[in-house]
Parts: sequence; structure tokens; C-alpha cells
Amino acid sequence: MKDYIKELIYFKNLDAQDYHAILRCFSARLIHYEKGANIINIGDNTNNIYIIASGLARSKTYDLNGKTTILKDYYPNDIFGIEFEEKDIYTEELIALTDTYVVACNRFRFITPCANRCKRHTDCMKNTFINLASQMSSQSQRIHQMSQGKTRQKIYAYLYELSKGNNKYFRIPYNQSELATYLGLERSALSYELNNMKRDGLIDFDGDMFKIKKKKD
Repeated sequence: MKDYIKELIYFKNLDAQDYHAILRCFSARLIHYEKGANIINIGDNTNNIYIIASGLARSKTYDLNGKTTILKDYYPNDIFGIEFEEKDIYTEELIALTDTYVVACNRFRFITPCANRCKRHTDCMKNTFINLASQMSSQSQRIHQMSQGKTRQKIYAYLYELSKGNNKYFRIPYNQSELATYLGLERSALSYELNNMKRDGLIDFDGDMFKIKKKKD
């Protein structure tokens, strides 16, 4: 089997001895999940954090009426669960969107330097903070998108961020129902506005392929 763990940025530059030592230190386990399987269930204890080694996962939560809120997509090297440090249980679920491998690590050992402050552990923690900063940036973008007052503004802010500011076609990770959930919109309102934006020459789309044609007024 391919060594998915060794390809992660946290462990990539370690020599063989340090690599195996740090995996023992973290009590790291590689776990495989098939598409659609729950990696984390709401109510699971927070003893471990989870690093996506390959594939794609998505976190969701639900209100008292069962309405779904899509929170975030997790790609290889992304960490789920480190933000639950002060909680005993997870209040989100994490679902494998594709065939996915994750690395489960003991939370306390992962975030706490070992007694002799070894370089391998320090390097892993440094890479962790760098990657978490990137994840926080994506969350800031989500807040910006959700803060837009009108449906069109929310959709455009989301699509523009994915387009990276160019006018090439790009793929979004959601179907229209999922995108409506992600942006906090009704499915019918999203579809109506997408078609209006296409009519007005702002965007073009076909299925999950989109293109920003010009800046909105």
C-alpha cells in the first residue's frame, strides 16, 4: 500500500528513524473510509484529531429541525478536530465524499511537545500552524461570502473566490442543492439567481463548471 502518511507535509522531510518515532509518539493510525462513510459522528469524543491523507471529506451540522449546514470541505493535509480542544464531544460530523484515507492522531500528543522538545516534533508543530493558518484563511473567505446581503452577492463572492480572479472555466465542489445549503439559500432562489446572472452576462455555467465573464456592477 502507498504510504499516504509520509506524503503529508507534517512528516514529509523526516528521515526514516524520525518518521517512525513521531508516528509512535502521536499514536498515528491510517484509516480507510469508503465514499459516503462517516469519519466522525456528532457526539464522538474528541480524543483524536484527523488529518486527511488522500481523498475529500466534508463537515456538516444540523439544527433542531434537522436542517443541514455545510461547514467546510477538507482536502489532503487539512486537519479536522483541532479546534475542538475545549470540548468533550464533536458537534459536527465529517463525511468521506470520495474514497478517503485519514490519519487519526492522539490529540494531546499531537499538540503538546514531548519532554525533550525533539526537533522532529517541533518541525511537525511548525508545519501544523502553517497549515492551520491556511485553513483559517478559507474560513475567513466563507464569512465574507455569507456576510453579503443579497443572494446575487453571496453567489458572486463564492464563485469569484474559486475563479482566482480569471475568466477560465472552473469546477465547484457542490451540486446546486449543496451550494444552496452551503450559502444558506433556498434551492429555488439559488437556481433562479444563477440563471439571472447567466442572462445578465455575469457568469456562464454548465452543471458544476462555471466561468466568471465580467465583474458585477
